Amino acid sequence: MNPTSSKWIEDFMVIVFLLLFPFVLMVDIKKKTGGDRVSVSLMRTKRGLKDGKGVPTENLKGRPGQGYYIAVELGTPPQRINVLVDTGSSNFAVAAKSHPYLPIYYHPEKSSTFVDMDRPVAVPYTQGNWQGELGSDLIRFIDAPNATIRVNIATIESSENFFINGSNWEGILGLGYAHLSKPDSSVTPVFDQFVIEGVVDDTFSMQLCSSSELDPSAEPTVAGTMVFGEVDDDLYKGDMLYTPIVKKWYYEVIITDMAVNGISLGLNCKKYNYDKTIVDSGTTNLRVPEEVFNLILVQLKKYDKLGVPDEFWIGRQMMCWNYDKTPWEEFPDMSISLMSSISSAKEFTLKIPPQLYLRETIERGPLPGQHCYKFAITKAEKGTVIGAVIMEGFYVVFDRENVQVGFAATTCGAEGRLNPRSEVLGPFNRADPVDCEYIETEQADSALLTVAYVMAGVCGLCLLPVFILLGQASCRRRERDVPLQRDF
Repeated sequence: MNPTSSKWIEDFMVIVFLLLFPFVLMVDIKKKTGGDRVSVSLMRTKRGLKDGKGVPTENLKGRPGQGYYIAVELGTPPQRINVLVDTGSSNFAVAAKSHPYLPIYYHPEKSSTFVDMDRPVAVPYTQGNWQGELGSDLIRFIDAPNATIRVNIATIESSENFFINGSNWEGILGLGYAHLSKPDSSVTPVFDQFVIEGVVDDTFSMQLCSSSELDPSAEPTVAGTMVFGEVDDDLYKGDMLYTPIVKKWYYEVIITDMAVNGISLGLNCKKYNYDKTIVDSGTTNLRVPEEVFNLILVQLKKYDKLGVPDEFWIGRQMMCWNYDKTPWEEFPDMSISLMSSISSAKEFTLKIPPQLYLRETIERGPLPGQHCYKFAITKAEKGTVIGAVIMEGFYVVFDRENVQVGFAATTCGAEGRLNPRSEVLGPFNRADPVDCEYIETEQADSALLTVAYVMAGVCGLCLLPVFILLGQASCRRRERDVPLQRDF
């Protein structure tokens, strides 16, 4: 083989490699984003006695639709502040300026232990946002683990549609993973800091009990319990069943099905989880993608004997019923099925009675004895949020140590008018154990693959003249190398 032909082949192989490289990269990405997940069930443990060693119960307060909050002491000397408990974010932030809706706020200049980091931070939410400065100070939960530690804190200097008039909280306690922290994951969340300091195990749990019976003009009373580092057997009944956390940022889980009165909505399960499904105590309603929302309405309207207007179903209007008759008697149970931590081929079901998705408000109707309700399912552009109205029917365990979220029927509401009749059923074998997780890289891979095809086509067209020229040059070389035939 002559050197000229060898060089042409080497050039051709380089071109082929450049064309095929995007496809090789796609295969490598798919391999790296795969893999099995393994989780271990958390053992049911009895929390400490109410003698100072354990965590006191009933440390959450709040109002329907305004969130649940816990009291903390900040700084030296301590300043008491109420903070919204939010599993859908990770920053700890408190108002540091006066606001029309806030009777009090945190004064960092009055704390001898406050440290200003001189670092701006801003956090947007589904509704509202705030801006401020990062710092650190000492914190102690008034009705929680008896420990005082230094934590990151954002002082809110300005906000928009964030604080709620009459909510009685002046800040937010983000309980998500550090991946969500702003401006970056180097800002360690408060709960993570308690775990790092060895104060609690890497688990917390919530029992959110609706406070719909409150007098609108009265101070909010007990509305629930948050337990740090443990599971409290007294706060649930029946079995505790777990679903895996599929990504450590929000508490992202996987829905396998949704049903109304036992009849499945019949969607491809990936549609419930597009682009994610999270458990979020800081969001009031059950938020679902538009296609899911529309199918739920189709089923619920079959049970509407009262002619409820569309304005109610889209959240723009309340409906009021007399005390002796409620919409809960007219509408059916719903259910959400979640993938089980035991196996991806198993699932369990959260039974959701109408007391949860038809939320009683603190407002009263124009006639004596009338109670008013809001539809607590809302449409989202994408993504499902299992919000506080669903959590109110269950005792929810955020078992970060074993990367799973547990659900069990709550003990609150058992004697009152609410009496949600919530249940956790299963685990069951899934009839069709397909992969229900929406993986963003699948869309990215598809897009990259399309781009790769387009680039390959463009490159092929651009290189076509080169191939022709190389072919012609090769032919001419071969002609020169062939010896002349002479007749003798």
